[in-house]
Amino acid sequence: MKKILSLALTFMLLLSTVLCFTSCSEKTDWEKVKEQGYFTCGITMYAPMNYKDANGELIGFDTEFAKAVAKELGVEVKFQEIDWDQKYTELNSGKIDLIWNGFTYGLESDGVSRTEYVDFTYSYLENRQCVVTKADALETLNTKESFKGKKAAVESGSSGEGVAKELAGDEKNLVKFSSQVDALKELLMGTVDFVVIDWQMANSMVGNGDFASLSINDAHTPESEVYAIGCRKGSDLTAKINEAIKKLSANGTLDEIAAKYDLTNDLISDIGGSASTEDKNDAASSEDSAESAEASVESAESEDSAESAEVSVESAESEDSAESEEASVESAESEDSAESAEASVESAESEDSAESAEVSIESAESEDSAESSEASAA
Repeated sequence: MKKILSLALTFMLLLSTVLCFTSCSEKTDWEKVKEQGYFTCGITMYAPMNYKDANGELIGFDTEFAKAVAKELGVEVKFQEIDWDQKYTELNSGKIDLIWNGFTYGLESDGVSRTEYVDFTYSYLENRQCVVTKADALETLNTKESFKGKKAAVESGSSGEGVAKELAGDEKNLVKFSSQVDALKELLMGTVDFVVIDWQMANSMVGNGDFASLSINDAHTPESEVYAIGCRKGSDLTAKINEAIKKLSANGTLDEIAAKYDLTNDLISDIGGSASTEDKNDAASSEDSAESAEASVESAESEDSAESAEVSVESAESEDSAESEEASVESAESEDSAESAEASVESAESEDSAESAEVSIESAESEDSAESSEASAA
């Protein structure tokens, strides 16, 4: 029994040592990036964000943006093409460090906020979802209601998936692909009636080259949105990238990249300021705190006012009571005085009556004496 107990204790000691070593040896995302000398971006191929030129070289706004950030941080950048529907799995498994590919700050197709899965950097570019049809279908698909029951091609897990479902009216009317480019190709084949993709991609590719027969359909225009970079939840890489973004915005580097890809009008001018996602949230939080503080102050003032009023009432009641008691005392004293005066009068009257009676008696006695003397003389 002692031997078993000894073995068990030894095992627990070894396990504790391993766990402690593992815990102590864990590095943050930024420490890992510095150590390996690069970070990896998960992307899909589409212009103008990430795509290859005629020579097979990877170019695009997000491509050059990521390279500029890496340079600012003193490291390199690698690009890993991913299945967009598996972006969170790729991120959390460590295969990629960032989701950086025209990543919309917003909701998933199931309505869950993407902030539940990632920490976003500052937003940097404006975008919206865009409906694309064949050019010869513009006359028939000309209202939002006209898309009901039609078939749509979408990139699985994209913001456009939710919009397409709303238009088509049912999930079963959606055909899902691993990229937006594949969705456009399906539309070209004529097996679907429309696609929903990013405006930035549609503006760059639709009506040109292989997609010359397609057209942007303005029958339905979804709300505007913004692009941001997705980092692992709690990652310290978010703050490091934000620092670099603000510098690149301030020194004009981002303006140069945007101009190169005809995105100047869509570039957020106040990156890291009032237009950024993070600062907006902070501002909202600050406003809530201010309102709460104001409410507390008003409540406190109200309570002070109520207490003050209560004290005033109690004071007034106390004064009234004191005055009432004083009046009662004075009244009592007045009554006592009156009674005393009345008693004095009665006493005086009694004394006068007694004296009068005494005088009468003495007078009667005097008269009797005089009559007696007179009788004797006779």
